[in-house]
Amino acid sequence: MIKLNATIQKHIIGMDTVITEELFDKFKKVSSIADKRYITFREMMVHTMDASNRECLILSQTIKMLNNEFEKLLQKVEINQKNNNALNTEMFKIQTKTNENNLKINIYLKQIASLEKKLQETQSKVAEMEPMLNVGEMEVERTPTITQIIPIAEHVQNNVNEGK
Repeated sequence: MIKLNATIQKHIIGMDTVITEELFDKFKKVSSIADKRYITFREMMVHTMDASNRECLILSQTIKMLNNEFEKLLQKVEINQKNNNALNTEMFKIQTKTNENNLKINIYLKQIASLEKKLQETQSKVAEMEPMLNVGEMEVERTPTITQIIPIAEHVQNNVNEGK
């Protein structure tokens, strides 16, 4: 195989390939310009077809690789959607529990408010009754029986001791 020099490759044949000795000999033997053009054109077309086939193979493999990547991405998206659905379900459960707890808290707060109201009512009743209780205690302290019982008992005891 003979590698054509750069000038021939670029200007005459227009390809960057190694040609066989047979093709080169055939090219040298042909005397007419038309035949040389035909050989050159045919080789250029073969080269172009080879390059085109190579590009098609490369594109085909690139497309396969991209399709594989696309499939992987679709699988990831599907997994993410499943995870998202599971998380949404879990979040809904948590929200439901939160709502239940909020309702319970509201019930407890209403009960606390009711108990506070009852406590205030009871305290106000006690406050109303407190002056009455104080008056009753004051009356009990002022009764003559409490103060006079002790001197009478002493007087009776003295009489008994004296023999009266």
